[in-house]
Amino acid sequence: MRSNGQFADVSSWCDSRPLGATSLARCKQLLSRVPGELQSMNKGLSTLQFQSLSVSPFNSNVLQGGTQDNGTWQSTGNPVKWINTMIRDGASRASTSRTGTSASTPSTTPRRT
Repeated sequence: MRSNGQFADVSSWCDSRPLGATSLARCKQLLSRVPGELQSMNKGLSTLQFQSLSVSPFNSNVLQGGTQDNGTWQSTGNPVKWINTMIRDGASRASTSRTGTSASTPSTTPRRT
């Protein structure tokens, strides 16, 4: 996102909301400097970030990718067309059949301590 560089104070929008004193103060703070216009810098750019990928052991053209909160996507060789095969968290995926059917696998994301 890119701002046009101009800001507006629209904190008066908070006055008609049923807010307690602390929430009202926070609302006014947040709305005291709102960008006048936001422009997307991703127009025409459709992207997903895969958290894991798996290739079918039976067909190397079947590739599945798991995305965090955007499901599992599968390609059967077409680099442009991917099919959403599961709608939910698909971050950890594994191909388990000849058709490319996938199954969840435990997350092995390392965590900082």
